[in-house]
Amino acid sequence: MTDIEETLEGMSADEIEELMEQLKREFGVVDKSGPCMSAVKGLLDSLNIKYSQLDSDCVSVAVGDGDGTTVYTRIFSLERGGIHLSTRDLVSFAHERRPRALELACELNSRYRFAKFCVDDDDTMHAEMDLPGYDEANLAVLKEFLASMVRVCFDALPEILKLG
Repeated sequence: MTDIEETLEGMSADEIEELMEQLKREFGVVDKSGPCMSAVKGLLDSLNIKYSQLDSDCVSVAVGDGDGTTVYTRIFSLERGGIHLSTRDLVSFAHERRPRALELACELNSRYRFAKFCVDDDDTMHAEMDLPGYDEANLAVLKEFLASMVRVCFDALPEILKLG
């Protein structure tokens, strides 16, 4: 029997639960539905931006450019703190256009150093951004982070759409 097993063997369920909570606090682990997602939803609500709750750790936001183009961004709360944005299916392209799509993703990754453009196995392109270690008290940073993702996607979209 290991030391951990011996320690846990003599503990009640409540004591084990308290130990788990203590370890989470000590190592900075938050629940998926933790404070980061609460801050995201609070910000979206304060800006009157509609969103869909996809999971306890994910919401989806549709942002239009006013000309009929809409970008759908998923916002994830990371277990260890931080926010991840993913804008899927910016364009779907023919498989023979894949080499150009990979080349364009590299060009866009060089131009937008804080965003990552990826080509998926299903011949679509998406963009991602991460805000590690986000402090939920700083809504201005979160607001700018979300706005940056939208700006990057709409700025790059004319080039991306040429793939399709």
